[in-house]
Amino acid sequence: MKRLLKKKGFTLVELMIVVAIIGILAAIAIPNFIKFQARSKQSEAKTNLKALFQAEKSYFAERDTYSNDMQTIGFIPERGNRYMYRLGSGTAQTRSAAAMGTEANPTGIQVDTYRIPGLATSRRGTLLAVYDARRASSRDLQGDIDITLNRSTDGGRSWQPMQVVLDMKRWGGLPEKFNGVSDACILVDERTGTLFIAGLWMHGVLDAAGHPIAGLDSGSQAWNHQWRERGSQPGFDIRTTSQFLIAKSTDDGLTWSEPVNITRLKDSAWWLFAPAPGRGITLSDGTLVFPSQGRDSLGRPFSNITYSRDGGLTWQTSRPAMSNTTECQVVE
Repeated sequence: MKRLLKKKGFTLVELMIVVAIIGILAAIAIPNFIKFQARSKQSEAKTNLKALFQAEKSYFAERDTYSNDMQTIGFIPERGNRYMYRLGSGTAQTRSAAAMGTEANPTGIQVDTYRIPGLATSRRGTLLAVYDARRASSRDLQGDIDITLNRSTDGGRSWQPMQVVLDMKRWGGLPEKFNGVSDACILVDERTGTLFIAGLWMHGVLDAAGHPIAGLDSGSQAWNHQWRERGSQPGFDIRTTSQFLIAKSTDDGLTWSEPVNITRLKDSAWWLFAPAPGRGITLSDGTLVFPSQGRDSLGRPFSNITYSRDGGLTWQTSRPAMSNTTECQVVE
């Protein structure tokens, strides 16, 4: 006779104890990991500022004067810098190409790449330049990208420091490189002077089949794009479809509101609903119009408009006006 072996598994109590232990360990480890990430980001700024201080100090010791020329004092931080460093209001060294920029007498070091610009003039005559600050590379979303702004009150002869307008930081517990905001579009309400900046926020990454990739952290190399494969999907879920955000300013661009999410204006079957980068307009009847774009129920690109008839309190979006086209602009 064959002897049957008695198999014994874990009891429910044992499983509950294991789950409790894992929960306790996670509660201890995750905050410490987040603190470690924050310290690593701060360390870049501290290290580079210290190096900048030492470079100026050495230059002064030799010449009894200071200089605002980065190359002259020998300050050249490593590529991929997350922050911009300035000693004056002149030109800044670009870092978007494979090789370092060759600007003469640069007074600043830029973030890795500035892309997708838009320009408008406020009712007070202030020039407003919006663009992507791509902090780690020149690549499109998904990535560590913020929408930023510079103001000029003297017709472009000088520019105020960069302001961050749209930055989703570590929303949902994911690193900033999985919470990028891109494709800025600026609009001036010519009747009230209120300013609006729209941008596209991407949270996490979808795989080729359109499913959210789990377990993303600062070391993850996963990447996809809202226009690529199934990089943005139908519906409204933040995890699966890219989000249309709008921030506004009522003080000529000095400060900006928290963003309003208008993604639910779209047809739920659309794969994507996004601002078209550049600038919007105010029609003669006061209607505010953003150029916008998206992907339809089959994933095909289209252009349309997104507009407000009440000064930006509420917004509406049109049906697709043209297929197989993106990044449209609007005129009256």
